[in-house]
Amino acid sequence: SHGFSFIWNNQHVPQERSFLAELKERLIHASNTRHIEILQKLHSGYLDFNGSLLVAPYTLVCNYDERRPFALLRLCSLPLKNNLHRWGRSEDNFCDHCMVEIEHEVHFLLHCPKYKEARERYLFKNYPFLIDQTGRPREERLIALLNEGKHGHINDIIKFIHKAFGNHM
Repeated sequence: SHGFSFIWNNQHVPQERSFLAELKERLIHASNTRHIEILQKLHSGYLDFNGSLLVAPYTLVCNYDERRPFALLRLCSLPLKNNLHRWGRSEDNFCDHCMVEIEHEVHFLLHCPKYKEARERYLFKNYPFLIDQTGRPREERLIALLNEGKHGHINDIIKFIHKAFGNHM
């Protein structure tokens, strides 16, 4: 098939019907590739499974109902648009509130304006180090917080998830 440089150089689209389908496929692929690169960068050490035989700390400090939302977060299985898209349950992976950002775990926890009130109450108020001097959230500090496995930290994150999703957890 003809690439975009061919089309640009020749200033026409050889097969209009297949071009639009191919363009859509390439844009989705580029979006997914960018998302994966961002997650790998941000989540190295966070999403990687612990190779040791030790039990994850959060399983020891919470009962099942408390730890389920936290486990879903850690496994990238919360009902966020990116996960719904991956499971074939959504047309796209863009946040319904922002409309331009991919709704993944980091966007949900630190960036989406929809969850600002809950974020302020359960995360930024209790963990001011999650924000830098300019007021921007710090992803690497969130990852460190998630990896600490302290009961208080986990409870605050669980409260945030429950506030965001209500009774859907």
